[in-house]
Amino acid sequence: METYVIEFYLYCEWKDLPPTYRLYFNDELMTERTYIWRNDTEVLQERVPISIENGTPLNIKIEQIGQHSGKFSVRNHFTPPLVNFEIV
Repeated sequence: METYVIEFYLYCEWKDLPPTYRLYFNDELMTERTYIWRNDTEVLQERVPISIENGTPLNIKIEQIGQHSGKFSVRNHFTPPLVNFEIV
């Protein structure tokens, strides 16, 4: 088993009230947050250590929940091979 630090920048464009989202790694809920950072000047840097078997794919899912929506995107990710991002 190898330990990696999954690092990426999460951006979100939103109006009015900030959206809430869940972050999953291989269908395991890692966190639930409200994206309170401003659109034009701030971004959330995620850094999550994770242990996985070599060659095992890792699916990272960002799921919006609640009534307030936004447009999420992932940029500048520094991840091991076999990592897939999904935004729903």
